[in-house]
Amino acid sequence: MQKEITQIIFSVISLLVTSGCFGYLNYAILEKLDAVSYSFNFTDEKKLVITLFSGLNFFLYLWINTFFGISQKGIVITIGIILLFDIFGTVIAIYPLLMLGKFIINLIRSKLLNKSEIDTRSTRDFIFNSNKFQRVYIFDFDNNLISAGWLDYQQASSNNYFDISLMPLDESETDLDFQVVAKYVSKQKESRVLVDFEKKVKLYIVRES
Repeated sequence: MQKEITQIIFSVISLLVTSGCFGYLNYAILEKLDAVSYSFNFTDEKKLVITLFSGLNFFLYLWINTFFGISQKGIVITIGIILLFDIFGTVIAIYPLLMLGKFIINLIRSKLLNKSEIDTRSTRDFIFNSNKFQRVYIFDFDNNLISAGWLDYQQASSNNYFDISLMPLDESETDLDFQVVAKYVSKQKESRVLVDFEKKVKLYIVRES
């Protein structure tokens, strides 16, 4: 009797771990692949996605466990299989399916509905996530230079906090007049301007090979 109770408790705990934690693992992997991305203002959508993955893991747990039973060994094997699926299956199967789904939706929006394509990335991530070197010039709304440098690191927008690490440029900051920078940036093919109305700053970004 005691053994059966222990197995049931172990099974319930395993279900909770598998459905909850592993669902977040699916989301975390897809987020790193830029397949999904929800900022602080879209927590409900993020919870919904994680809940869907949790449900998938719960279904897999019940299905796989029918082959191994509720013994401690069987539950450990089941959890191991689901963990492997969440790591490799998310990359090999779920990610391509999501990309295919986005492609089809964007095709319908652009060709049939004459609407712009959708992108789940935030504006900051869209601009900064590049493998090229990037010069960054930061001005306030009065066109006063705040800082300038090579982009070293920037926090993901999902953290809801905006700070970046810059490496110094060869030029002196006293020589970086707003008009000079704006003219220089406008002549570059790989350039962007990020306007942050909340922080009241403008970031002029130039990508270089």
